[in-house]
Amino acid sequence: MSRTRWQRKAPDFNWTQGDTAPAIAEQLFDGTGTAVNLSGATVKFQMAGPGQATAEVDATATITDAALGKVSYTPITADTDTIGVYMVQWKVTFGGGAIERFPNSDYQKIKIQKQVAP
Repeated sequence: MSRTRWQRKAPDFNWTQGDTAPAIAEQLFDGTGTAVNLSGATVKFQMAGPGQATAEVDATATITDAALGKVSYTPITADTDTIGVYMVQWKVTFGGGAIERFPNSDYQKIKIQKQVAP
């Protein structure tokens, strides 16, 4: 069986089961490569396994620099309790209600690996 391009892609982020650090920091860009202005917006960190109907994590992210489109998310233990490989998106709801997800060309990938010992 052949693997998809996404399955072959190396993880963008790595956590170990039970981790609550490090935070994931990202800068969001539109399709032209321009930083997205997040002034007046809210952002959610969304993480789901391939084929999952609902998100494993759908939590509020922190906007660290609105003008430059910078966001971060710090996991809680429940976010990293299940080992696996997940797709990540940042869901932005702009002040006027418009919604856009980033990255808009592909998913980011996160791997949660098994802890050696509790």
